[in-house]
Amino acid sequence: MFSSNQKLVISGDYNQLKSALEFALKYDGTDPNKLCFQTTEDGKYCLGWWDGKGEPFLGWQKFQFDFDIDIVSKIIIQFLSKQKHEEMPDLDGDTDDGFIMEAISETFSNFRNGITNPFYGIVCFKPFTCYYSK
Repeated sequence: MFSSNQKLVISGDYNQLKSALEFALKYDGTDPNKLCFQTTEDGKYCLGWWDGKGEPFLGWQKFQFDFDIDIVSKIIIQFLSKQKHEEMPDLDGDTDDGFIMEAISETFSNFRNGITNPFYGIVCFKPFTCYYSK
């Protein structure tokens, strides 16, 4: 997908999540039938890849349906909406729950940043509080 040290960080509100996901998957080029996912204890929703043979690698799960970006976007939003978002009580403006999407760093480690077998990861989504100043 990306270079081994690629930096990709996109933040936005939930209305922008599908567009961010479309960008990442188009840029990555993985066959949608070979996409898998995992959720982490610290509230990330991760998308990864597998070879399409047998089962995905340890920590990763197949989707129980044909990949559909509309459905997966809604699943990610629902997952993130149940996670803790940063509170910003002292700011003069409005906030909205949102996301940060980041490329998963390539590593051969079995576990890093809460992700099992991150080598097979593409992107992860984390909760983010969008702030709109007055």
